[in-house]
Amino acid sequence: MADDCSAIESSFVPRRTLARPLGPSDRFVAVTDPLLAPVVLLSKSGNIDYVNAAAAGLLHREHGLLLGRQFAELTHPADRVRFRAMVRSVSAGRPSGSNVRLRARANEAFEWRVLDCTADNMLEDADVRGILLSMYDVTESQAQNLALAAIAFHDPLTGLPNRAKVVADLDRLLSLDRNVAVGLIGMDRLSLAEDSLGRTGADRFIKAVGRRIRAGLPKEAMVARLEGGTFATVLPAALAPGATAMAWRIVEGARGPLFVGSQELSTSVSVGLAIGDANATVESLLWDAGLALHRAEARGGGRVETFSNGHRREVLARLELEADLRRAVGDRTMSLAFQPIVRLSDRTATGAEALLRWHHPRGDLQPLEFIPIAEESGLIVPLGEWVTGEAARLAQFVGGGRASVNLSPRQLATPALPRILDGLVTAQADRGCVQFEITESLLIKEWEHTAGVLADLRRLGYRVGLDDFGTGYSSLAYLRRLPLDFLKIDLSLVADVDRDRQARAVAGAIIAMADALDLDVIAEGVERESQAEVLQELGADEAQGFLFGAAEELFDRAED
Repeated sequence: MADDCSAIESSFVPRRTLARPLGPSDRFVAVTDPLLAPVVLLSKSGNIDYVNAAAAGLLHREHGLLLGRQFAELTHPADRVRFRAMVRSVSAGRPSGSNVRLRARANEAFEWRVLDCTADNMLEDADVRGILLSMYDVTESQAQNLALAAIAFHDPLTGLPNRAKVVADLDRLLSLDRNVAVGLIGMDRLSLAEDSLGRTGADRFIKAVGRRIRAGLPKEAMVARLEGGTFATVLPAALAPGATAMAWRIVEGARGPLFVGSQELSTSVSVGLAIGDANATVESLLWDAGLALHRAEARGGGRVETFSNGHRREVLARLELEADLRRAVGDRTMSLAFQPIVRLSDRTATGAEALLRWHHPRGDLQPLEFIPIAEESGLIVPLGEWVTGEAARLAQFVGGGRASVNLSPRQLATPALPRILDGLVTAQADRGCVQFEITESLLIKEWEHTAGVLADLRRLGYRVGLDDFGTGYSSLAYLRRLPLDFLKIDLSLVADVDRDRQARAVAGAIIAMADALDLDVIAEGVERESQAEVLQELGADEAQGFLFGAAEELFDRAED
């Protein structure tokens, strides 16, 4: 037992006996050893000459196991080059106070601590005779900072970087080379998924699409989620020449069915690209990519568009048109034209559809040129109210004495819409002088709300119908439950009804279904007598189209 004790005692050599002959003075040791701050003294070559109690505790080693070792051996391999460079720099007499953040091995179990180290050259100081290394353990604070950064720079739904991270990284890349590429990626028809899946299901859908986008790009390319169904990718200058090919890879990779639970959904994305130049900024690249994305979506989606100056001209023209439209709504400088609706059995007029006309200073504009702008800007609400009141005022001048008015998606979201419309109509005419139409595509969006609005209008005494039937997402279940009086067969299903057996069969099936649901049928786009005859044989009640008259304005009679 005595021999064992002697062996143990001989393994612990007093600290001072292992110190270098030119190590720190006793006075230095007496001052630094009680300090709570970790202090290490290094030789010019980076060997450890002295550690105070706090440093030994931080590194979880006995003094005797530290003295004489290269401090760099305790650091993470990835940090050793930077640490040794700092020691050489300080040893060579360069300014003291050099700083480096590194990871040091706390014990043999490879637990790493993050240390902020400051080195001061005190080789010529008689009491020190070494490089003084002051250490501060920032492991916990760095972990907290990383956690905060993760929150600040990452999207909580997908775990991808967010807009703030895109802006920060793009700014950094532009400082190195302005020839970077930015792509904005938009999920086509996300609203359909939201309406059919609900919020939770739509979130799962977005996450799945995000994974597909990430999988289609190299790791050097950032993929981020900005908001909703909009993602972004940032390509450094080295990858920018292949931006178009990568964008198409994203589009192709996103295609195909996705399962959210047991429900299968088809998906597609559009990509807008912007390529940096000498004048590129973070704001300009994101703006330009957004314009290109808007162009891709406007062209049907599932495609790639690269920004050009022509896009900017288009946007400026659109903004100018929106300003003109806002003035036109305020000044009431638009007009209505009415296209006759006739009963097929005797060709007498039963009413007319009110169609908006805008006599713009640069020429007459078709509704498709300005209605989407009105819808996006919200101007469709006051515009739609004016159309309703004006249609009610002019209904007495149209054949059949009844005007049919279309309601837009934005209008249907207006609180108390039936009461507002009723007030506009009854201020001008009887309720029977106006009927309302919605497009078939509105059935898939806020179905219950839409059904409620239609039911309220019917309770007030208005006829309501479904326009453009056969082009959207309707089903027999929707039709059976909707409070409708009539449906209008889209002109695309009427065009060949007198020439094609299958077209006739489809039209006949729709008419038979409507008859079973006690709905009147109006056929749109009738241009030939032979079409009218076939539709009448199939059981259609009414029709409209150039055969019975084009849409006309009623200036003369309305001003009498």
